[in-house]
Amino acid sequence: MSIDKMMSRLVMIGLVASAFGTAKADDVFSIPPDTANTLKQFCRDCHSGDSAEGNLQLDTLTNLGRDERLEVLNKVQEQIYFRRMPPNDAEQPSETERQLLAGWVSKELKKFGASKLEDKLQKPEYGNTVDHDKLFSGEYANLKGFTYDRRWLISEFIFDAKFNRILNHNPFQTIDGKREFVIGDNNRRVNLTNPFLLPTNTGVRYYANETLDGGHLLTMITNAKEAATYMMYLTGRDKRYLPAIGDIMAQEWEHEKILASRETHLNNFIDRILQDLYKDRHEALLPTFVRVDVPSVDSTNGDATKKAPFHAANPGTQELEVIFRSMRRHQKPGDTHAQLIEKCEREWFNFGHNERKIEARITFLNNYMEEWRKQIVSHNLDKRYRRHEYRPADANEMQAITETILKHRKKGDRYNTIIRKCMAQWKEEFQQQRTDAGPPNTTRIAALVDQLFLKILERSPTSQETEKFVALTQSYIESMGNQKAIEKLIQTVFLRSDFVYRYEFGQGESDADGLRMLSPRDASYAIAYALTDSSPDQQLIEAAESGKLNTREDYRREVLRLLKNRDQYYVIDEAVQRLQLTASIT
Repeated sequence: MSIDKMMSRLVMIGLVASAFGTAKADDVFSIPPDTANTLKQFCRDCHSGDSAEGNLQLDTLTNLGRDERLEVLNKVQEQIYFRRMPPNDAEQPSETERQLLAGWVSKELKKFGASKLEDKLQKPEYGNTVDHDKLFSGEYANLKGFTYDRRWLISEFIFDAKFNRILNHNPFQTIDGKREFVIGDNNRRVNLTNPFLLPTNTGVRYYANETLDGGHLLTMITNAKEAATYMMYLTGRDKRYLPAIGDIMAQEWEHEKILASRETHLNNFIDRILQDLYKDRHEALLPTFVRVDVPSVDSTNGDATKKAPFHAANPGTQELEVIFRSMRRHQKPGDTHAQLIEKCEREWFNFGHNERKIEARITFLNNYMEEWRKQIVSHNLDKRYRRHEYRPADANEMQAITETILKHRKKGDRYNTIIRKCMAQWKEEFQQQRTDAGPPNTTRIAALVDQLFLKILERSPTSQETEKFVALTQSYIESMGNQKAIEKLIQTVFLRSDFVYRYEFGQGESDADGLRMLSPRDASYAIAYALTDSSPDQQLIEAAESGKLNTREDYRREVLRLLKNRDQYYVIDEAVQRLQLTASIT
């Protein structure tokens, strides 16, 4: 190597070193000479030394740690891309120099996948930063149109349609005198919160760049719990809704039905049952009656506290029903108010009602008996609260009830204590029966997993998913029992990412340009969601399943079919719709 060449190289190295420091030995980072010259010529005056503008110092770039260096390079990249630097009144680099510097910064950031600008440029709000001269130059007219593989968070409208379908909410509105099915109604019985609300700006603001965040997840956890509870309720009403749940829960639900029947029977007729069972011994086993001490309000005494109006003293609908039924059971011709009140009080005492509630009832009756009797007539309470007519349960049930009462009743027991002891024994016995029967087998759990995937995700699980979710359900059942385990499984399926995202991923063989079509199923959902905010209709499903949704012409046919459908109505303003105005329907 000649002396001249050697000296030239040393001078260049010296310039780089003096301008930008010495690279750390443990960090493979260097600035190419031509890039260093560009930085020196156009950036050094403002961005070096302790007084660097914008707190952006470039002369120490090679001395920075990697994270700090990448942060500086991100700032440089953004300023170069948006042509904010150098400022308009300063010397400008040529386009070649600008591209050289931009390319080097981009390359350094790509080494670590650290470019913030490139992430920003993928967002819709940065769409207008595309080079419009290039965009409309015709230079790229020969390129084939495509979209990247992407997934979208479901929109607020898709969310409503999904849950309406899952929870069997089929909303109808009267439109032009006819009952018509509408899409977009969210007036469900289940209290769900929509976490995917779109901006209210004019125009479309729905893009594929949004991702699931903590707020979405917390809301969906609550929604999943509410929906799981309601789905169990729906299955209890109609086993056809999710037959596998009914199959697994059959024994437990039958036990719950028997327990509820026995408890209702005892609550309504325990006094009669005990009298029939113990006869002359019944009175001796009752608790010693102690009356509550209730002062009377004399509204005719000028010095006494003025009595409040009846509506203010009303103890509430449930309490009024208890009072009314007790009065009807004990009212005898010729009884005074005081005698009737004492009979009612004795019943409540024997049953074990709360002392403060008894006191409130007695106070009410002592001071408002006349007004109360008028209310009974004016509100026709005899018809509303018909008398419970005593009918013994069937022989087997009566035997179970009487044997358990005889086992548990002790002298002085209140009625609710007797009922509580009986219920505890029966619950324990039924629980033991279910334990002896063992947990549901793998076949029944697999059927449950399959039905939940179809109901919630609208597809069958893969064999791997079936295996995984069967094992998960078995662990749930072992730790929390059948019902809570099924509810937990439902919640788990709701919280899968494929419930809150819709997918547009190319599948199959690539064409000559390296592009792949959507799978027929994904294409059917892309079309349906874009045009109806709902799952595919039956014709679209059949097209996807029968190989008639594979080409662009197939897409065109289905899109036109849906657009020509004038029989489907949509809610366009939920606030107006709640006021029962058809102006919100289109």
